[in-house]
Amino acid sequence: MQPTDIHEAYQPQLSVVGAWTKAGVSSCVHVKGINKGDDLLLDCGTCEPSTFSVKAVLVTHGHIDHAGCCINHARGLALTNKTPTYYVPEQIVDPLTTALHAYEAMNEAEIPMDIQSVKKDKT
Repeated sequence: MQPTDIHEAYQPQLSVVGAWTKAGVSSCVHVKGINKGDDLLLDCGTCEPSTFSVKAVLVTHGHIDHAGCCINHARGLALTNKTPTYYVPEQIVDPLTTALHAYEAMNEAEIPMDIQSVKKDKT
């Protein structure tokens, strides 16, 4: 029996569905995963229609043009009973949570968001 080469056994087929960016204003890249439900957003500074199917968001850093649309994105997914997960730099967890509470007050309803803190690797 031949050993399986991991590179032959697992060949992810990722593709970019869309990329929307304007320096200092907004940034969002929609990456399509190999399986349904594996899509990922890299940053969420804007919410294009295709992004409302994505349940995982990786925010690269805490500027508004990279994270400013996270709450609107979560609200859009809440309409379909989905709770997205946002992986954000640890320094924006508290400000994002504060903004979430303000949006919920304006919305007069909870906006489900799973906000996960990501620590910067110092290596």
